[in-house]
Amino acid sequence: MALYHVTFAARRRAVLFPTEAHQRAAVRCLTRAAGDKLVLFNVIDEHGHATLEEQEKRLARLKAKLRSALSAVSAEPIVADWEERVEDPQAPGRLSDTK
Repeated sequence: MALYHVTFAARRRAVLFPTEAHQRAAVRCLTRAAGDKLVLFNVIDEHGHATLEEQEKRLARLKAKLRSALSAVSAEPIVADWEERVEDPQAPGRLSDTK
């Protein structure tokens, strides 16, 4: 298992979640869809981030599930998502290790 940082957005930074009700619905959908794979997240009006713990071979399926769940409550279509593997935060040379 590895950690992945996933970002999702609409075209041209259109507002996905314009109201608090939209944002709360997005949080509910995100937590239900990701389940125990969700490590941390944030959702703001025009995009969102999730850190997921998943096997690389299963990541695409999990991202598709999240996109589908969030699309059900977003004001605009989610057209983009990006992922980046999170490197070990305890590895030497990380900013948190500098003095």
